[in-house]
Amino acid sequence: MADTAARKNETQDVVTLADVKALAKAAGPCITLALSIPNPAELKARLKSALRSVQKQLAEGTDHETAGALLAPIEQLAADVETAHVWANSLIAFQSAEVFRYYWMRQQLKDMAEVGERFQIRPLLAALAREQSFHLLAIGKHRVRLFRSTPHSTQEVQLEGMAPQNLEESQHPLQPAGSENEKDQDHFRHFLKQVETGVTKLLRQDGGPLILAGVEYDVAIYRQLNTYPRLLEQAIHGSTESHTARDLHERAWEIVSQSPSEPLQKALADYRQQSGAALLLGDADAIGKAAAEGRVAGLFLADNAGSQPGDPWNIAALETVLHGGWAFELNPADMPAKDSATALLRF
Repeated sequence: MADTAARKNETQDVVTLADVKALAKAAGPCITLALSIPNPAELKARLKSALRSVQKQLAEGTDHETAGALLAPIEQLAADVETAHVWANSLIAFQSAEVFRYYWMRQQLKDMAEVGERFQIRPLLAALAREQSFHLLAIGKHRVRLFRSTPHSTQEVQLEGMAPQNLEESQHPLQPAGSENEKDQDHFRHFLKQVETGVTKLLRQDGGPLILAGVEYDVAIYRQLNTYPRLLEQAIHGSTESHTARDLHERAWEIVSQSPSEPLQKALADYRQQSGAALLLGDADAIGKAAAEGRVAGLFLADNAGSQPGDPWNIAALETVLHGGWAFELNPADMPAKDSATALLRF
């Protein structure tokens, strides 16, 4: 069992619906650990304290050998966290006989150390509701940089051979008659169009939203030329040529973390199509029954929906995802209806 757990040991930077479905399939005992990180220096000690709580819970119904095998990957994580160097607000880990995954989270999670027959997946459902993978394009006459980013990392994408990296590399267009200022503007516009063509070609392969960074004039021109459908309205304004990748990433994350994910936007569109129809449910008992029967195509949960023993909302989300549906956790103000939960039914 320990070897299996070691093979399945995964850390993720982005939460996907496929991840949540894999967790929903897991058989108990299932360990869910969530820790906020107010002070990174305390994380190792706090993780070990949470492990002691898990040990006590396992001792009540699990033999010593099985408990030891289940705890081993988390104990190793506790030993390794000091070298992780991830700027996260929370850590969440999932461990069963077949799966060990942990995620560094930007959102603040409530502390949890729980052993049960199923995982507590609700903390991941809020991450699914927001964009996680994105691109940032920093534009300027002297320097153009494209970054591929996730909540905790950013990596510059090489543009060489795909797009000019500064105005001097841009091929000069045939210059129309006009003043030197008009010719300079035409050259700059041609330069940005070359950048847009190369960047859009790359992004159509990668997908994800794009955020622009640069002085307002440059951003406005690029936006006029843009053909990539997922360019966000918000941008980072001001010269970027002296900013580090880390600085730009932090400013971009402030924008992208407020953007509904593409799957959530589709789910909300599906909800609007069904609004007022009999295929919507808001009653807790009815949702739980329909989810267990595989009739729930999608589930919206308010993040303040009460967490009772056994958390029926968590179970409803597990069953929904297990049967091929989607689930999101939202702020109450973002919920499509006033209920604590809204389910879209298949039939």
